[in-house]
Amino acid sequence: MKPLLHNLSASVRGDASTVSTVQALRRIWPQWGLRMDGLEAALKRKKGAGAKGCNWAASAEGDGLKMQRVHSAQVHAQTLKTFHGSLTTSDSVDVSLGSGPEAGAYLVAEEGAPPMNDRDLGIFRQTITRPHGLVLLTGPTGSGKSTTLYAALEDLLHSRGGNVITVEDPIEYEMPEVSQVEIDSADKVSFAKALRSILRHDPDVIMIGEIRDLETAEIAVKASLTGHLVFSTLHTNTAAGVVTRLADMGLKPFLIAATLRLAVAQRLVRRLCNQCRVPRALSEAEAAMLGRPQIAGRSVYEAGQCVYCAGRGYLGRIALIECFDCDESVAKMIGEGASEEMLVSNARERNRALLMDDAIGKMLAGVTTYQEVLEAVVVW
Repeated sequence: MKPLLHNLSASVRGDASTVSTVQALRRIWPQWGLRMDGLEAALKRKKGAGAKGCNWAASAEGDGLKMQRVHSAQVHAQTLKTFHGSLTTSDSVDVSLGSGPEAGAYLVAEEGAPPMNDRDLGIFRQTITRPHGLVLLTGPTGSGKSTTLYAALEDLLHSRGGNVITVEDPIEYEMPEVSQVEIDSADKVSFAKALRSILRHDPDVIMIGEIRDLETAEIAVKASLTGHLVFSTLHTNTAAGVVTRLADMGLKPFLIAATLRLAVAQRLVRRLCNQCRVPRALSEAEAAMLGRPQIAGRSVYEAGQCVYCAGRGYLGRIALIECFDCDESVAKMIGEGASEEMLVSNARERNRALLMDDAIGKMLAGVTTYQEVLEAVVVW
C-alpha cells in the first residue's frame, strides 16, 4: 500500500512482478491512517516488521478418493514512514512445504524441472551429510537462499536427525524440530553473541542467517573446525566469489581452505507456463549477448497467455544454480591465495556448470525465457 499525494495505490506482486495495481481515493486515508498507526505501534518493538500466521485447506477429489492438504502461511508486515504517509508491504510465505518428511527433497529437487541437475544435486546432498564444514549460499536479496537452506535442514532432520540450531534475522520459516534464535538489535543480541552461546549447547548443525562481518565469520569457521556443520549466506555474484569475500573480511586463506566445503550461487527466474509458451528461434545477436554464439538458431520459448496462468504466461519461479565444491586440489589453490578467475577456470576444468550454463540449459529446455536469463545472470 503506497500513499500518494491525491490517492492511495495498492499493488499486488507475484513471481517478482507486479500483477495488478488499484488506485483508491484519498478520502479513505483517515481510516487507513488510523489502522497504520495501530500497526506501527504494534511493530515498534519489531524494528518496523512483524509476522502473523494463518491456515487454509485445499481439497481435491478423483477416482473415488478425496484428499485434503492444510496449508500454513506467514504474513510478514513492514512499514516505512514516507512524506505522504506510511508505506506498507505485506509478504505472504507458504510454510506448509516445511512440515512434511518429503519437504526437503521437494524443495531441493522439484519434480518436472528440478532446480539442480543430477550432478549438482549429488554434490549438494553429499556435502550436507558431512559431519563438519562450511556450506555457503550466495545471491542477491530475494533469490531464494533461505528457502534452499531450510530445505537442506529439513532434509538433514529426516535423514539423520541431530541437534540443529539456527540464528536468524528474522525467522522466516518456523521449524518445529529446530531450535531457532532470532536476532534483536534492541536487546543488543548480535549474530556473534548468539553463536558463542549456541556452541555451549553442543549442536550438530548450525545455520547462520547471514555472515555480515569478520567476527561472525571467525566464529563460523571455528565452529566448523571443531566438528560442526555450518550453513550460512553471503552476498557475492558467483559461487567462487565466496573465497574472495571471506578473504576481504579478513579471514586467512588457510582457514577458508580448511573449512569451506561447498558454495552455491543462486538466482530466481520466472517459469514459463507449459500450456501457452510460444516457440521461436534464438537470433545470432541474442546468442552473442549470452556469450554462446554456437546456440544461434536453437529453439527457445516466449510467454503466451491462457487460462491456466491467468494470462500472465508464467507459473511460479525456478532457481538457477551454480555449485562450487572444494576438493583437495581446490583447497590447495585457496590456501595459496588463488584468485577468483583461477578458481572459476578450475571449476570449468572439472566440468562444473556455472550459473550461465545452468541458465542456458533451462532456457533451451523451455523452462524460462531469454529475457529472464539476461536479467538474472551477468554475462562475462
